[in-house]
Amino acid sequence: MRRIAAIALVLTAAVIAEEVTRGTLLGLRPLWPLCDTIGGKHATNAVSTRCLTRVCYWLGDCGQWAAPVDWTNRVAPGDPVSKLVLWLGEPERRDGADLLWSYGKGGDGMFRAVIADGHLVNLQDEKTQAPLRGAQQRQQ
Repeated sequence: MRRIAAIALVLTAAVIAEEVTRGTLLGLRPLWPLCDTIGGKHATNAVSTRCLTRVCYWLGDCGQWAAPVDWTNRVAPGDPVSKLVLWLGEPERRDGADLLWSYGKGGDGMFRAVIADGHLVNLQDEKTQAPLRGAQQRQQ
């Protein structure tokens, strides 16, 4: 009986480790509500679907998104950088502590995340320094 319990414990630990690092099971469409519940984001490509969590920030595999500006309504001032990178993807550039992304494919310009002490201060257009609407709407 102890042997079965030990095997079950090892299998459970392996599944948890896989989900934390890769998110394959929670990436399956029927399990998307569980991904949402743990604060994850669905990532789908031609080959697979996975559930990304903030752990991707520390692993450096949050990926890049086609239009990160579309996700700015998911972050707000005070959020940690790990949440920012989860929702917006890996930044294209770093400028000191600040992170920069393009608005989308095709060189539409860039927007900046102003970071202080590991947390988001604000999101702004790189050229005009005007706050982004998505971030403004969430603050109100």
